[in-house]
Amino acid sequence: IPCAERASAHGLIAGIIIFISAPYTELLHTVRKRYGLSQVDFAQKAGISPSIYTKWEAGNRRPSRKMYRQLVTTYPEINI
Repeated sequence: IPCAERASAHGLIAGIIIFISAPYTELLHTVRKRYGLSQVDFAQKAGISPSIYTKWEAGNRRPSRKMYRQLVTTYPEINI
């Protein structure tokens, strides 16, 4: 793996660890409200199942690294 890709992967892993340890449910809710979107629209825009997203925002599930990456790609301000 080239250095740039490894650095990017390490940054992503560090980002998700910080995200999960922070009050991420509040962050998701705040960012979604900033965009003025419903949970369904917010999730669909990021290519995420609305039912899964709803569980994240409620704190009943945590996003995987792949899903976290999708969130950050669509909504960069989620990347803490």
